[in-house]
Amino acid sequence: MSHFDDLQRSYSKWRTAQREYHHSSVRFVDGFARRYQAYLGAPETFVDADSGTRIKYVTTLVAEKDNDGEFVLKKATSPFDRLYYDEDSFWVTGVGLTLDINTNAYPKTQFTYLLRFILRAQELEVQVGPERKSFSVKLTDTNELSPDWESVKPVFQYMVDVLKAALAIKLWEPKEKSSIGYIEFK
Repeated sequence: MSHFDDLQRSYSKWRTAQREYHHSSVRFVDGFARRYQAYLGAPETFVDADSGTRIKYVTTLVAEKDNDGEFVLKKATSPFDRLYYDEDSFWVTGVGLTLDINTNAYPKTQFTYLLRFILRAQELEVQVGPERKSFSVKLTDTNELSPDWESVKPVFQYMVDVLKAALAIKLWEPKEKSSIGYIEFK
């Protein structure tokens, strides 16, 4: 066996492990969005007034770095583009929550959260927002990144609390840099 053959075998194992981690991470993010929607008691979808298509109230978003190194969140076009692998080995993604005054009423506003996570031993470290508020999430299966969803509830409650605090700010009050972003649908 040549050194090249040995390297090819090592590469194959490495590549398989990377692909499995990526796929498990995509499934975690999908599950996170579904569980957040259920935690909120939010409807699943609304009908877009312009296109007539159904849009999820809670969705995952693409996180990309802009020229200043800040993350920008936008709509995903593929399940696999929703994860950005940062140089510190964290996966980075976004979660969008659309709110309206009444179901299927306009205007609608999508509030966005930056979400970062990494596998650490038998847990996921999950960070929310640019301030990177950190939570430990227990896993029931480390290969599949299947969390104990009870251990995710503090993350969800933090996300609710941050949004409530942002919605309580009066227009005439000075604002600090927000932990969430928003996009308005007219």
